[in-house]
Amino acid sequence: MWTDEMTKIIKEQFVAVAVSGHVAMNRKDAEGDFLRETGIKLAGAGGNLECLTASGIRLGAFYAAGGTEHNRRDLQGILKKWQALPNDERMPGAVKINAAGPVAANVTSIAPPTNALILRTYHRLLTREENGSLRMARRSDYPALKEPEDWLTHYGERWEAQPDFMRIKEAEWQTIVRPDPHPGDSYPLLEAVADRMTRAHLILGMAYGECGICGKDAVRSRSLTLTVTDVSAEVVQLRLEGSAALGADFATADQEDRKGKREGRSVQGFEPRVLGYLTWNRKANSFTRFDIIALGDAYGTPWGDHHFNYRPGRYPVGISMEIVSGKAPADRVPPRASVVYDTPNPAYFATGK
Repeated sequence: MWTDEMTKIIKEQFVAVAVSGHVAMNRKDAEGDFLRETGIKLAGAGGNLECLTASGIRLGAFYAAGGTEHNRRDLQGILKKWQALPNDERMPGAVKINAAGPVAANVTSIAPPTNALILRTYHRLLTREENGSLRMARRSDYPALKEPEDWLTHYGERWEAQPDFMRIKEAEWQTIVRPDPHPGDSYPLLEAVADRMTRAHLILGMAYGECGICGKDAVRSRSLTLTVTDVSAEVVQLRLEGSAALGADFATADQEDRKGKREGRSVQGFEPRVLGYLTWNRKANSFTRFDIIALGDAYGTPWGDHHFNYRPGRYPVGISMEIVSGKAPADRVPPRASVVYDTPNPAYFATGK
């Protein structure tokens, strides 16, 4: 289990860097060379924490899902190895970082397109109470999580919302507000945007961790419609409404569930309903609001190692989206679906074709 004490040690004694192994281990540049030369093997969502010096000496590793005492001993051992190193390895400025040459093409290509609209998204697993109200999911909601070593038990009672970013190219977002708008005007969201939103962001796998783009055949239905609600000299207000049905239907997933075996199976479905409110500033020629919420029932057995997260019947999953400026480095993190399993994934902006 992870503790506040461990978090304090990491903050005070280490420089923490989050790395996607699917991307980093395959980079053909100085950063990729550095990681490979250390001998470490980073997974995509494996949760392994590696401790390195600035020069590339591997001090050790531990796992967030491991036992509390085990992780504490690992951390203490790693710090002892660090303290035993000579000063020329430990002192600030002891390791000089030289110009490493051109950055790999696959790294520069995952920057946001010029003038792209960027939405921050969050996926959260929820539970519906008997009175119909919703709350965050708890470990006790998952019957398959029985032992402390089971997958994801390190979340304990704090099932975190999973963050991501969606990108909409300039030519795409310019179609959202049509010329000469009037209240009551209604039209479908551009197919490329609707398809990308559905297949890369309104997907259940993102609530658990990394995942790619779901196939077109996984979309049983989708309808996303924009309606102009108000027009003034300053702004245009729009409402986005719709729904989607992704993956297997409930009857098919339920039939597989009754077979009992979870591991190795992945028959799931998700049926979100979508509601959004958008504000277009006519003078600034930009969106000042792009708030979207998707809420719907999921069911079936999660893919891969996530079969431990099986829940019987239907359970709710919530997804939110909001506009960000894109100026902060944290806002320019590429969408997971654009880099996972394919670096970069050309299918991300090919959605809708």
